[in-house]
Amino acid sequence: MANLFQRARFSRNPLIQLFTVIASVLLAVGAILLGAVVLSLLLGVVAVIGFCFYLRLWWLRKQWTKKTYHSNSREEGFVEGEYQVLQERSSQDHQ
Repeated sequence: MANLFQRARFSRNPLIQLFTVIASVLLAVGAILLGAVVLSLLLGVVAVIGFCFYLRLWWLRKQWTKKTYHSNSREEGFVEGEYQVLQERSSQDHQ
């Protein structure tokens, strides 16, 4: 159990040290590139979802304005309702 907590012993061989440095650099560059790819994919998905949401809101606004425009243009000048004449006016009262 004591062997697990001992310090790692580095090789004194310069070729192995060079290989270790090159492998570490390649591993770090690979991790950075993989992270960039994953981040790009996530941002792309967010952009597509945002664009779809924007299109949906635009479509709903277009439908809503079309409905309100058509409903106002049909009923323009007309009021529907019931009325009862209480007293007829003569033409002299109207002047």
